[in-house]
Amino acid sequence: MIPYGDANAQITTGRFLCYDPENFVADQYGKPQLKVLWDSQQWNITFSHPKFNVPVVSGGKIFVPTYDGRVDVYGLAGT
Repeated sequence: MIPYGDANAQITTGRFLCYDPENFVADQYGKPQLKVLWDSQQWNITFSHPKFNVPVVSGGKIFVPTYDGRVDVYGLAGT
């Protein structure tokens, strides 16, 4: 999770990225980097960055806490 603004000074929107920890791809300089599996920007999903609250992965799903007392759940279809 990446805040777009200064999450220490205010509530800000953020970006959520999921990486494949087993497969690497080469960057523009040929160095290996983690392959991005999912990016909230590609789906136009906006949320308030939950400073100090980390996502939890369980059963193939990712649970992301929100500032308004909800939990957003992301996963692949059929899981």
